[in-house]
Amino acid sequence: MERGLLVELSPNEESVLQRIAFRFDQTGLCLDYLTRLNLLALVEARDSALVLTARGARRVATLHDSAPRSGKAR
Repeated sequence: MERGLLVELSPNEESVLQRIAFRFDQTGLCLDYLTRLNLLALVEARDSALVLTARGARRVATLHDSAPRSGKAR
């Protein structure tokens, strides 16, 4: 597997990754988090905006797969 899919992200890095994935306003995002996500090849600059790479999209999907579900426990 690729490093960007395996390396642990901080909660803040995960938040930034999701903001980019869902195309929320990107102003004011921490440059340190953006730099690390770029080094892990999870995001890239395209047309003056940051977008997910294919690897980044897979990583976001794993975040959602592991998110707690609402509802009653069985």
